[in-house]
Parts: sequence; structure tokens; C-alpha cells
Amino acid sequence: MQALYDRRCAHPFELLGHQVHNDTVTINAFVPEGDSVSVLDKNGKAFCELHANAPGCFTGNCKTDEFIFPYSLKVTQNDHEYSYVDSYQFKDDAYHAVHFIDHAPENLYKQAGAQLIEAHDGIKGVRFAVFAPNASSVSVIGSFNFWNALTHQMQKTDMGYWVLFVPGVQVGDEYKFSIKDAAGNALPDKSDPVGFHQQQFPSHASVVHDHDDYQWHDTKWFEQQSVNKYQQPMSIYEVHLGSWKRPNSDARYLSYRELAADLIDYVANMGYTHIEILPVSEFPFDGSWGYQPVGLFAPTSRFGGPDD
Repeated sequence: MQALYDRRCAHPFELLGHQVHNDTVTINAFVPEGDSVSVLDKNGKAFCELHANAPGCFTGNCKTDEFIFPYSLKVTQNDHEYSYVDSYQFKDDAYHAVHFIDHAPENLYKQAGAQLIEAHDGIKGVRFAVFAPNASSVSVIGSFNFWNALTHQMQKTDMGYWVLFVPGVQVGDEYKFSIKDAAGNALPDKSDPVGFHQQQFPSHASVVHDHDDYQWHDTKWFEQQSVNKYQQPMSIYEVHLGSWKRPNSDARYLSYRELAADLIDYVANMGYTHIEILPVSEFPFDGSWGYQPVGLFAPTSRFGGPDD
């Protein structure tokens, strides 16, 4: 368990969660700030009390016919109590993405990063998966765990992906990955390379986004694709969204929605048939005009959210 404190544990599922041994289930939890921990069913009733075998390391046993899955942990800390659904009981859900990436790597967008899913018994949350084959430790940190790298230490897979399902994480929650290199040295916290939404300076934090929520209205556009494009006139207007036009105040950019109104009309009136947008993937430095992208799955948030 010292490896958990030192963040040297690449396989926390071997230590935490529940383990079945014949007619007994052992439940282990790592709660560094906890004084006592009990295990609750979905109705909030305790069915197992855990005891500390080391500071912050709790364990307990119950009969298999008494065990209830999924379960929550109720933590007592000084005079404060809180409960949460334990991530380390969802090993299969955590590994789900890796199986699909292995068989269909073109579906990375639907599997890696921060994916909103529903696990067993309606438990909703986010499955995190990040590729870091040379790391010795990876934790997901965010607004949901007070940016504490001890709380949600991820599992390393044979493919080099680190995975974990965190119940309760929602759209709009901020997160990063806390990583140690192969020698065990802590690196600067990293935003998600397959994140779908990212904040700007100074945080550059990734943001959980539901990329299935947007309702498309592009039937007419698809119908137009049946024409023979080789026999149609084409004139392309290349544009950098941040400098094409500014509001009365230079303190901000036009938003995607404002550009949709102004830019489309301007280009159509000029006789152009197509718009080519200069790099729109997320990037950190305004002066690069987007030619140093760091978030290839996220449109830059300078102009609004991904749905915009």
C-alpha cells in the first residue's frame, strides 16, 4: 500500500476494490484523509465495516451472499461525512475502451479521452483512457477530486493505455492527468491529448464534453453532395477566425455563432463557394494562428464551445 502513497502503483485494481475468495469478499479502499470507512448499498445501508490496516488503507470482509454490487464508500473525516461510488469495482468498464481501440483504432474518438458512459445498475460517470506507455504512474485529477493525484490512480494496460472509470463525473467538469515518467519523476500536469474541450490560459485544463449531445440539421447539405463536383465552379475563401473581423472592442474575438452569421453572408456575397478555416484545433499561443496544435480532437475554445 506504500506504493499507492508514493504513486508507484501501475495496477491499482490488484489492490483496491473487491476480491472474491470462495464464500468471502474482501473490500479494500485507499482513503488517505479518512478516519473510518464503511461500505453502503444503493439505499445507503451499511453492509460491511472496513478497518485501517495502515494509515489511509482500509479493508474488510463479508460473505458473498451479503455483498452488494455496485457499492459506495462512506468516509468519516473528523466531524465530516461523505460518500462516493468506488471506482475500483468497475474494472471491466475501465478496460472497455482498450478492447475497442485494439480492434478498431479508427474509433479512437469514441473510446479514448473522457467518455461519458453508464456502468452497472445505472451508475453514470466518465471513463478516462490516455496513452502513456513509458509512464510509471498516471492519475486523473480534476474539479471532482480537488486535483488530488492520490485519489484516482489509473490502471496501466498491456497496450500502454491508462484507464479508469470515475462515477459521478459530469459534463463541464475540469480535469488533467498527473504523470510520473519511467524513472518515477513527477512531470507537469498534462491536459488530455484526446480531450474534446479545453480551457485557455492559464489553466489549459481539459473539460468533459458530450460529443453525442449536438443535434445535427445537415440533411440539405448532404443532399447537395450528390452533384458532380468536378463540373461545378469552386472558389475557396481561406480565413483565420481570430483576425478576419473583430468586435468593436479588441478585448475578445467573434464567437463561432457570430461568425456563422457574419462570415457566411460575407463569403456568399463575394461569390465564394467554400470556406477553408485556418487551423481550428486547440492551441496555446494566439500568435501561432493555430499552427502549433495541442488538442487535435478539440476545436479551440477561443470562439466558443465544441457544439458552437
